[in-house]
Amino acid sequence: MRYIDALVFIASKASYWIRPIETWKPRGTSARRQFSSLLRHLFVKYQMPRFFDSVWLVNYTPECEDWREWYLEVGQGQNIRNCRLPVSYSKKMAHYFMQAPQDLTILQALRWGQVLGMGGDPGLGRAIMQSPFPEELSNDQFWTTVIQWLIHHASLDRRQIQSIVEFLRYQRFGVFTIPGDYGVYDEVDAPAPDYSIKGRTPRSLLRDVADWHREQEQKSKIPECTWVASGIREFDFEDDNRWMIREILTSDDLVTEGNQMKHCVASYIENCTGGESSIWSMQIELQQGFKKAITIEVRKENNLISEVRGKANRLPNRRERNVLRRWAETAGLKFSRYVNV
Repeated sequence: MRYIDALVFIASKASYWIRPIETWKPRGTSARRQFSSLLRHLFVKYQMPRFFDSVWLVNYTPECEDWREWYLEVGQGQNIRNCRLPVSYSKKMAHYFMQAPQDLTILQALRWGQVLGMGGDPGLGRAIMQSPFPEELSNDQFWTTVIQWLIHHASLDRRQIQSIVEFLRYQRFGVFTIPGDYGVYDEVDAPAPDYSIKGRTPRSLLRDVADWHREQEQKSKIPECTWVASGIREFDFEDDNRWMIREILTSDDLVTEGNQMKHCVASYIENCTGGESSIWSMQIELQQGFKKAITIEVRKENNLISEVRGKANRLPNRRERNVLRRWAETAGLKFSRYVNV
């Protein structure tokens, strides 16, 4: 399906084709190799790294359209640093960008070029790729100082980098990933928006990271328990974004839902363990991953959607209501008269 969508994007750029499509001869037997050869036939005069092909396989958001424009410009022979990039780029960074590993995404390749162009090594680059770092392009000045710090402290155990990046992202911008929940992330008010890494030693920074992790663990301490699934179908749906609805089946996940959504769903543990209700989390896929949208209670007695709340108990918006209605139809659920859809 994603290749069909990509062909639509390619057709929309027909004015950029440098060769007739009729003269294209597929190379390779796999869909990926044939797709790659089609792109190069239509758009590329010179060499093009294969990681760049991924920009045709992503959705319709404005950022994705920008990435495809970069592809067209580089395919015509323009240097990547002359494209409208969201980060500052030097000649050396552009050189390493074009040599980035083929398994990276376009955003990861941009960061790879920065890391190696600033003097980092491939091992540091790989460690950074495994963290949320590459997606943080909107605050480049701060993250550039982080790259410089990591390069300067080359003796740091690189297994610590992911925890450091998660800590900094939370302190500065209030963004954090929810462990074990499909890569879902959430946002709160940044606790320390002026937090700076400059002048810190690895020891002092790791102490702050450890303190933060202990604080998070203490907040979530409750008796652990699980319960049997309701049997109601989970749900995946795509419009301009991908949506999914998943049942919550553990006390830890229920508390996480309540903490991040800032409502009292954690108090429903007895309803869940007793089989009276099931609790569901609707999530939307954004550029950074899945983000929680609304929490849903379904009463077992008559498969009734009895309560729907977003963050801080807000009511669902129009798009969320649309997804909710589609799920109810496919799963055979009804709505309480108190639920406004």
